[in-house]
Amino acid sequence: MSATSLLILPLHSLPSSDSLSPKHLHLSLPRKLISRRRASSPPLPITSEGLPPSPSFLPHGTDSSTLYREMVSLLRSCDNLQHLKQIHARLFRLNLHMKIFFVTQLVALYAAFAAMDYALRLFDFKKKKNVFLWNAMIRGYSKSACPHRSIEVFCDMLLEFRPDEFTFPYLLRSCESICEGKQVHAHVWKAGLDDN
Repeated sequence: MSATSLLILPLHSLPSSDSLSPKHLHLSLPRKLISRRRASSPPLPITSEGLPPSPSFLPHGTDSSTLYREMVSLLRSCDNLQHLKQIHARLFRLNLHMKIFFVTQLVALYAAFAAMDYALRLFDFKKKKNVFLWNAMIRGYSKSACPHRSIEVFCDMLLEFRPDEFTFPYLLRSCESICEGKQVHAHVWKAGLDDN
């Protein structure tokens, strides 16, 4: 399966565009999220597919920051893998799926729902990474069935980025032997973070 297929897979969880109406758009979303929608923000325009258009094609006067806020709100309220796949599909349709903030949030949530295969494909697909994205992968693997993979990700991270104070607690959780723990502690000391 190619890295691109990750971005298309979640689309299968949505109804076909023939049966998708604005009413269907909210059926799978938690009611508390729908009721929290800000009264001051106008509803987003709906395309023929039933989804708001890409920010670059928003009608004059529609604020793309409203769209960002709604997507952030959806991610924060996401409570299961099925909802996450729907949100990911929506981000894809809105052409927001490769923004570093959303990639990091998606990776962290896929990891939280024990879907490390999705998290890894999305992580690998993103060429320009930052320390937050690296930490999300390390944290995900530290809590997964394969905690040793977080050490492998950490080694790859060292080739591009300097770890921060959040990297090491996740990494230390993953250490399966005293030897690996000592190696991690040496990196903590080298990074000058041993006082934290």
